[in-house]
Amino acid sequence: MPDIAAAAAEYVARFGYRVCGAMVHDPVQTAQVQFLSLTESVPYVELVTPDGPESKLSNALRKGGGLNHLCYLSPRSTRTAGGCASQACFCCSLRSRRRRFPAGALPG
Repeated sequence: MPDIAAAAAEYVARFGYRVCGAMVHDPVQTAQVQFLSLTESVPYVELVTPDGPESKLSNALRKGGGLNHLCYLSPRSTRTAGGCASQACFCCSLRSRRRRFPAGALPG
């Protein structure tokens, strides 16, 4: 997304989201990240923009951006994936919590 501040303001005004903290720089993903939520806890909407023209994400923005993926954290991944499939959703991968992927915007 080209302008996180404008997008966040639209989510707040149109859907009642609240901004969760300051925008975070994620050097691993070469991105700026802003979290929004409807409640005091999860789930979050994560707005992401490249941190500059050389960002790994710049090509996606040049193609028009948009929804990239949805992530769910569940203690029963297989059951959750089955529930998603029953609602005509496509689950492209299940990742164990034991296998961590670096992300500057998220702890751990």
